Amino acid sequence: SQGSGAGVLIEVSLGLAFPTTNNQAEYEAFLEGLRLVEDMKAKEIKIYTDS
Repeated sequence: SQGSGAGVLIEVSLGLAFPTTNNQAEYEAFLEGLRLVEDMKAKEIKIYTDS
């Protein structure tokens, strides 16, 4: 079974307590997103980036 096809979009705001470049900030957000879906016990994820 491929599932129902219903997707979930999660929007999260992340503040960093240290100076970063744009690329570093995107990487930190990516890592935090992975932690979030791990906590949610996601079975499948799709990640889209623009960099």
